[in-house]
Amino acid sequence: MMKINYWVWLVLFFALLLAGFVLFRFYQNAAPVKPPPPKLAAVKTALPRVITLYQKGEGESDLAVFVSNELAKKYKGAADFSSADTLNEPQLTEYYGVTAVPTLVFITPAGRVFTRHEGYLDKAGILRILASMKGK
Repeated sequence: MMKINYWVWLVLFFALLLAGFVLFRFYQNAAPVKPPPPKLAAVKTALPRVITLYQKGEGESDLAVFVSNELAKKYKGAADFSSADTLNEPQLTEYYGVTAVPTLVFITPAGRVFTRHEGYLDKAGILRILASMKGK
């Protein structure tokens, strides 16, 4: 009688162990849930977009915003330029995975991220990336 109980407990133990393993593998392979895009990211346009994510008062960030504003005036029909302070827009910062400021995010007219650039980028560099986005 004692040996039967021992085997029942042993089978039950291994069944629970197997069930735990299966659940662990299922949740490990589940796709992570990405948060919905913030307002600025959800905007669809016919032009490529450049979003400058900066932190106000930080030297390179202020310079990147100045360059972005200057290009927005000069190249109005070539691309849409916008800027967002990372302290005021934490959802946008998380959505694009910003780890350094300034960060420039280049988005195709289809709404996909073409590339990201962390750190300051001069006018020529921004225009070079926009030119490489043609037809994408």
